[in-house]
Amino acid sequence: MTRSGRLGRLRRDIGCLWPTLGAAAGATAVLLLIGVGAATRAAQVAQQAASPAVVRIPRPSATPSPEPTAVPTETATPQVLGPVGAIVLGDLIEVFGTSGDGVRLRSAATLAGTVNGLGMDSDVFQVEDGPLDAEGHVWWYLVNPYDPARQGWAVAEYLRPLQNP
Repeated sequence: MTRSGRLGRLRRDIGCLWPTLGAAAGATAVLLLIGVGAATRAAQVAQQAASPAVVRIPRPSATPSPEPTAVPTETATPQVLGPVGAIVLGDLIEVFGTSGDGVRLRSAATLAGTVNGLGMDSDVFQVEDGPLDAEGHVWWYLVNPYDPARQGWAVAEYLRPLQNP
Protein backbone atom coordinates (compact mmCIF):
# COMPACT_ATOMS: atom_id res chain seq x y z
CA MET A 1 0.00 0.00 0.00
CA THR A 2 1.25 3.38 -0.76
CA ARG A 3 1.85 5.97 1.74
CA SER A 4 -1.17 8.01 0.67
CA GLY A 5 -3.36 4.89 0.97
CA ARG A 6 -2.21 4.25 4.50
CA LEU A 7 -2.75 7.89 5.39
CA GLY A 8 -6.30 7.79 4.06
CA ARG A 9 -7.06 4.62 5.99
CA LEU A 10 -5.57 6.15 9.15
CA ARG A 11 -7.71 9.23 8.66
CA ARG A 12 -10.74 7.07 8.21
CA ASP A 13 -9.95 5.10 11.41
CA ILE A 14 -9.22 8.24 13.44
CA GLY A 15 -12.35 9.87 12.10
CA CYS A 16 -14.39 7.04 13.61
CA LEU A 17 -12.45 7.24 16.84
CA TRP A 18 -13.34 10.87 17.67
CA PRO A 19 -17.04 10.31 18.32
CA THR A 20 -16.16 7.37 20.55
CA LEU A 21 -13.63 9.43 22.52
CA GLY A 22 -16.12 12.32 22.80
CA ALA A 23 -18.86 10.03 24.17
CA ALA A 24 -16.43 8.51 26.68
CA ALA A 25 -15.29 11.97 27.82
CA GLY A 26 -18.91 13.13 28.16
CA ALA A 27 -19.88 10.06 30.20
CA THR A 28 -16.88 10.61 32.47
CA ALA A 29 -17.86 14.24 33.00
CA VAL A 30 -21.46 13.28 33.84
CA LEU A 31 -20.30 10.64 36.33
CA LEU A 32 -17.90 13.13 37.87
CA LEU A 33 -20.68 15.74 38.28
CA ILE A 34 -23.05 13.16 39.79
CA GLY A 35 -20.34 12.11 42.26
CA VAL A 36 -19.59 15.70 43.27
CA GLY A 37 -23.32 16.44 43.65
CA ALA A 38 -23.88 13.35 45.80
CA ALA A 39 -20.92 14.21 48.02
CA THR A 40 -22.17 17.79 48.42
CA ARG A 41 -25.70 16.60 49.28
CA ALA A 42 -24.35 14.09 51.81
CA ALA A 43 -22.35 16.87 53.48
CA GLN A 44 -25.46 19.09 53.66
CA VAL A 45 -27.54 16.29 55.21
CA ALA A 46 -24.78 15.52 57.72
CA GLN A 47 -24.54 19.21 58.60
CA GLN A 48 -28.32 19.49 59.15
CA ALA A 49 -28.46 16.32 61.25
CA ALA A 50 -25.48 17.20 63.42
CA SER A 51 -26.29 18.11 67.02
CA PRO A 52 -25.28 21.58 68.17
CA ALA A 53 -21.76 21.98 69.41
CA VAL A 54 -22.84 24.14 72.36
CA VAL A 55 -25.86 23.45 74.54
CA ARG A 56 -27.06 26.44 76.56
CA ILE A 57 -28.14 25.61 80.08
CA PRO A 58 -29.88 28.49 81.84
CA ARG A 59 -28.44 29.69 85.11
CA PRO A 60 -30.52 28.62 88.11
CA SER A 61 -32.62 31.36 89.63
CA ALA A 62 -31.97 32.59 93.10
CA THR A 63 -33.94 30.70 95.70
CA PRO A 64 -35.40 33.00 98.30
CA SER A 65 -34.36 32.23 101.80
CA PRO A 66 -37.15 30.81 103.91
CA GLU A 67 -38.81 33.33 106.14
CA PRO A 68 -38.73 32.58 109.83
CA THR A 69 -41.80 30.74 110.95
CA ALA A 70 -44.03 32.58 113.32
CA VAL A 71 -44.59 31.06 116.71
CA PRO A 72 -48.31 30.64 117.28
CA THR A 73 -49.67 32.66 120.16
CA GLU A 74 -52.89 32.39 122.04
CA THR A 75 -54.58 35.46 120.60
CA ALA A 76 -58.11 35.69 119.40
CA THR A 77 -58.49 35.42 115.63
CA PRO A 78 -60.64 38.22 114.28
CA GLN A 79 -64.00 36.96 113.13
CA VAL A 80 -66.74 38.92 111.56
CA LEU A 81 -70.02 37.46 110.61
CA GLY A 82 -70.62 38.01 106.95
CA PRO A 83 -73.99 37.60 105.28
CA VAL A 84 -73.56 33.81 105.25
CA GLY A 85 -71.09 32.97 108.04
CA ALA A 86 -67.91 33.85 109.92
CA ILE A 87 -64.92 35.11 107.95
CA VAL A 88 -61.58 34.33 109.60
CA LEU A 89 -58.02 35.38 108.69
CA GLY A 90 -56.30 32.67 106.64
CA ASP A 91 -59.56 31.05 105.54
CA LEU A 92 -60.62 30.55 101.96
CA ILE A 93 -63.67 32.51 100.90
CA GLU A 94 -65.61 32.78 97.69
CA VAL A 95 -67.23 35.70 95.95
CA PHE A 96 -71.01 35.49 95.59
CA GLY A 97 -74.09 37.59 94.93
CA THR A 98 -72.59 40.14 92.52
CA SER A 99 -75.07 39.32 89.70
CA GLY A 100 -72.11 38.95 87.33
CA ASP A 101 -70.63 42.38 88.11
CA GLY A 102 -67.91 41.04 90.41
CA VAL A 103 -66.51 42.53 93.59
CA ARG A 104 -63.82 45.18 93.15
CA LEU A 105 -60.40 44.43 94.62
CA ARG A 106 -59.06 47.82 95.71
CA SER A 107 -55.63 49.10 96.73
CA ALA A 108 -57.04 50.59 99.93
CA ALA A 109 -60.03 49.80 102.15
CA THR A 110 -62.06 52.68 100.79
CA LEU A 111 -64.38 53.31 97.86
CA ALA A 112 -61.80 55.80 96.56
CA GLY A 113 -59.07 53.12 96.42
CA THR A 114 -57.70 52.20 93.00
CA VAL A 115 -59.34 49.09 91.55
CA ASN A 116 -56.67 46.37 91.13
CA GLY A 117 -59.06 43.87 89.57
CA LEU A 118 -62.33 42.03 89.98
CA GLY A 119 -63.34 38.94 91.87
CA MET A 120 -66.13 37.25 89.93
CA ASP A 121 -68.85 35.02 91.45
CA SER A 122 -67.37 31.68 92.64
CA ASP A 123 -63.77 32.98 92.53
CA VAL A 124 -61.79 31.74 95.54
CA PHE A 125 -59.53 34.00 97.63
CA GLN A 126 -57.62 33.68 100.88
CA VAL A 127 -58.23 36.25 103.63
CA GLU A 128 -54.88 37.92 104.42
CA ASP A 129 -55.90 40.99 106.44
CA GLY A 130 -58.89 42.70 107.99
CA PRO A 131 -61.48 43.37 109.03
CA LEU A 132 -61.46 47.14 108.63
CA ASP A 133 -64.54 49.31 109.06
CA ALA A 134 -64.56 52.19 106.58
CA GLU A 135 -67.24 54.17 104.78
CA GLY A 136 -70.03 52.01 106.17
CA HIS A 137 -68.50 48.71 104.95
CA VAL A 138 -66.43 45.91 106.46
CA TRP A 139 -63.33 45.32 104.31
CA TRP A 140 -61.12 42.22 103.96
CA TYR A 141 -57.77 41.98 102.16
CA LEU A 142 -57.93 39.05 99.75
CA VAL A 143 -55.26 37.22 97.73
CA ASN A 144 -56.05 34.67 95.04
CA PRO A 145 -54.11 31.49 95.97
CA TYR A 146 -53.67 30.54 92.29
CA ASP A 147 -52.68 34.00 91.02
CA PRO A 148 -51.10 36.20 93.74
CA ALA A 149 -51.29 39.21 91.38
CA ARG A 150 -55.07 39.19 91.95
CA GLN A 151 -55.34 40.83 95.35
CA GLY A 152 -56.91 43.76 97.13
CA TRP A 153 -59.47 44.99 99.64
CA ALA A 154 -63.06 43.85 99.11
CA VAL A 155 -66.31 44.54 100.96
CA ALA A 156 -67.68 41.69 103.10
CA GLU A 157 -71.18 41.88 101.59
CA TYR A 158 -70.05 39.80 98.61
CA LEU A 159 -67.90 37.24 100.47
CA ARG A 160 -68.72 33.96 102.19
CA PRO A 161 -66.66 31.15 103.66
CA LEU A 162 -65.82 28.46 101.12
CA GLN A 163 -68.11 25.51 101.60
CA ASN A 164 -66.32 22.18 102.11
CA PRO A 165 -67.49 19.46 99.70
